[in-house]
Amino acid sequence: MTLAGPFCFGPQFPLVEYEDDNVHPGAGDRQWKNQEEDPGCEPTLLRALLQDVLASTIPQLQVPERLREGGQPGALLRRYPHHQECARQPLLCCQCPLPGHCHRERGRWLLPGHPPRADSAHTVPTTWLASLCFHTCSCYTHWAPRDHGQCPPILLFQHPGFHQDTGPGSFRTKKRFETGRIEPNYPKVCGHQGNVLDIKWNPFIDNIIASCSEDTSVRIWEIPEGGLKRNMTEALLELHGHSRRVGLVEWHPTTNNILFSAGYDYKVLIWNLDVGEPVKMIDCHSDVILCMSFNTDGSLLTTTCKDKKLRVIEPRSGRVLQEANCKNHRVNRVVFLGNMKRLLTTGVSRWNTRQIALWDQEDLSMPLIEEEIDGLSGLLFPFYDADTHMLYLAGKGDGNIRYYEISTEKPFLSYLMEFRSPAPQKGLGVMPKHGLDVSACEVFRFYKLVTLKGLIEPISMIVPRRSDSYQEDIYPMTPGTEPALTPDEWLGGINRDPVLMSLKEGYKKSSKMVFKAPIKEKKSVVVNGIDLLENVPPRTENELLRMFFRQQDEIRRLKEELAQKDIRIRQLQLELKNLRNSPKNC
Repeated sequence: MTLAGPFCFGPQFPLVEYEDDNVHPGAGDRQWKNQEEDPGCEPTLLRALLQDVLASTIPQLQVPERLREGGQPGALLRRYPHHQECARQPLLCCQCPLPGHCHRERGRWLLPGHPPRADSAHTVPTTWLASLCFHTCSCYTHWAPRDHGQCPPILLFQHPGFHQDTGPGSFRTKKRFETGRIEPNYPKVCGHQGNVLDIKWNPFIDNIIASCSEDTSVRIWEIPEGGLKRNMTEALLELHGHSRRVGLVEWHPTTNNILFSAGYDYKVLIWNLDVGEPVKMIDCHSDVILCMSFNTDGSLLTTTCKDKKLRVIEPRSGRVLQEANCKNHRVNRVVFLGNMKRLLTTGVSRWNTRQIALWDQEDLSMPLIEEEIDGLSGLLFPFYDADTHMLYLAGKGDGNIRYYEISTEKPFLSYLMEFRSPAPQKGLGVMPKHGLDVSACEVFRFYKLVTLKGLIEPISMIVPRRSDSYQEDIYPMTPGTEPALTPDEWLGGINRDPVLMSLKEGYKKSSKMVFKAPIKEKKSVVVNGIDLLENVPPRTENELLRMFFRQQDEIRRLKEELAQKDIRIRQLQLELKNLRNSPKNC
């Protein structure tokens, strides 16, 4: 493995990037040319090594040629060498320093990229990272404990434009502290028969994730604590109810095992995972649903739609409480602003300039304010921090992140500063509050997907403080990981605020929450001991890929079993030889 650099993203913090592009297929002619110019490099040896790598990574199966072009560069994770080395903490959340901004009205300093203190006693928690379908540029992260034996992995959805070796309908998990290139044969979740369009972690159970796909299904997966050891093709629960592909999934913010899904059939289904069936259907949209967002207690749902309308809906009855026909502001994304009874939308104006608008959730006749951002074409995605009342705006294809402060009085929206980076982002993941490093005064953390170099890069928003004590003004009580309601209580009409937790003592994993999938009868047609529905010949490329992954798992399992039996045979041979040579037998 070679290291390129150091090169500077800022005046003080050089970054080191792993570059393995010159030793795997898919690297351009530029890398080979540079090696030929180097007198200490043997291109022929590298090409021979490349052939060995291909022979070892692609199983000798009868696989179509189009499916064997899998030697593309894997994801690279940057690490920052100006911190102390730690095997459990190679990814340090910092970025290039920019001039800080002092918002004197609140006495708050916000400096993006301020590095955590090296002498800090607070350990940075590990995360599950779910970087979603990159053409939607939406992602979410979930936090899990820092214990060395239970460090959870990064989860990365493999879009064809980012990794071509995964194939449609799959995503991967990887431990966060394992930096470097992801190998082509790394285990993956590949149960869907179409492209995965959205994935979301369960906010109350660390290792449960929901995914939706073009195959019209929603599936619930359980990722093992130690990460995947082999390809996962069977989901805990398969949910079928949409007639067209499913583009969005959202967990209820206060109720356990309540999941919302929105499909291209213009319907929103509410699933009770305790029974594995849809219990409600919202059928008030006339076009494709673009975004869904809940208020704090989950009693209201707001949606944006391709019909240019913004709706506030009572989810249990499906009744539309407020509706805005946006003529001057074509909405794309929407987010509830905590308990302020405000909505913020991003979209474009009639002159095709990117725009944000602030709304009163009880009166959508006119927006409170409209503000134009710029004339770029990428979608704007809002991220809101209810604890600090900070709004972050990140655009698809942009290299910058703008942030504002939201208030209940005019002017409502105050521009603070802008984080700049030369690398455009394809997607962004967000760390939940209970996963931040409070000893470093970290108030927000992004995971930025840079597809040009295949990187997942952490970006921290830090409020510099001189004191090492816990800063209660920037870390108020925040929603925790315990549900406030059961599915039956919520469906019965009860609303309850989320259960709050303090970040002072750090995160403690709840051992009470366990996902139990409902038992469903499996329909099958058995003839001569063969399940015909289970062994249907593959008809499409996606089904062929799924069968290919299953064959890979079977071959790997048989090889392991064969190796164990070989060891056992050698042991028995040695025991037999010792018995023959023993004095009693002479």
